[in-house]
Amino acid sequence: MTPTTPLPTPRSLRLLQVNFTHHPPDLAAAQQAAWERAHAIAAVPGLCWKIWIYDPDTQMAGGIYLFEDAASAQNYLDGPIFMGLKQTPGVSQMQVIGCQVNVANSAVTRGPLPTAPDHGCLDIAISND
Repeated sequence: MTPTTPLPTPRSLRLLQVNFTHHPPDLAAAQQAAWERAHAIAAVPGLCWKIWIYDPDTQMAGGIYLFEDAASAQNYLDGPIFMGLKQTPGVSQMQVIGCQVNVANSAVTRGPLPTAPDHGCLDIAISND
């Protein structure tokens, strides 16, 4: 399969995987805080998307983030939303993994990636073929 639309270079997109253990002292308050944090994260400059993850058996939580570039990802990690998350009661054992995205192979496997060289993150293509 050959992409029909030019794709961003693998060096431009940045993926972050954040994992942590979450034992909230007040589950209802933690869920409300996460809902509010989701809206703040949605407005982060350079963020294309975030997938929220949680395993109730192990209480491992976190997310997979796609950013337009490494600078946007680093700004998020250095910013108030992420710093606040690290200080949230019940959050421990945080691990952050950052890596480049292999755009060509991700396009073959239908990864939800921006489809144009300027890759404004509102222009995401998901193929069902």
